[in-house]
This record gives sequence, structure tokens and C-alpha cells, in this order.
Amino acid sequence: MQTNESCKYCEKILIRVEAEEPIDEPLKLPNTYDPVSKKYVWKKGDIMSYALIPRSISGKTAQLELFLCMDEDDMDDVNLIDYAEAFLRQRIFPFWQGAKKILLVQPILSSPVDLECWKLRHESIE
Repeated sequence: MQTNESCKYCEKILIRVEAEEPIDEPLKLPNTYDPVSKKYVWKKGDIMSYALIPRSISGKTAQLELFLCMDEDDMDDVNLIDYAEAFLRQRIFPFWQGAKKILLVQPILSSPVDLECWKLRHESIE
């Protein structure tokens, strides 16, 4: 079975956000888009790397995908959905004033379509 260690899959958590006002473009939502490379990138946060990609918008509701990459040992030590929710509420959404309600869906193993493998890129830099 493929895991985070393989670089083929990482944990994906769907996030539904209800905003105070209508959202008119994806990049107004929290995200990890890099304007220099013109693509979504990984960012380092605590014991993991993460990427946040807006996927759909309908009026005041948006759906984002949160990809998490962390070592298996660290993953065994945390409840992933609780950890991700606390991370989002403490480190991401306080900087975006438009959120009224945030709902997370249980994580699934997924191949991140728009991202290069964080571990391969990270290991090649070291």
C-alpha cells in the first residue's frame, strides 16, 4: 500500500468554507499559490508540509483541498483531522477575515494533481 513515505500519495482533506460576503475569485481564499512560479506550492508548518488549493466557489461557499505531507511516525502520534483543524483555525484562517464557518471532511490518501512531491524536492535541496 502506498503511504506518505512513497511520495505518490499524501493526505487530502476537503474544506468547506462559508464566507461573510460572496467570493468572486479563488485567490481571495487562503491558498499556497506562488505568483513567481505561477503554481501551488508546499509550505512548511509545524511537523508537516501543506498545500492549500481552492477548488470551487458558489456565492458565499467555497471548497478547498488541504494536502498534508508528514512522516509516518508523526502521523501515528496525532489525530490527523483534529490536528489539521487546529492548524487551520490557528495559523491560516485568522489571516482571512471572511470566514464565517469552516467544515473539514475526514482525510483520504490522494495523489496531489497540481503539486510536485514535497519530500523529493526537500531532500534534493538538503
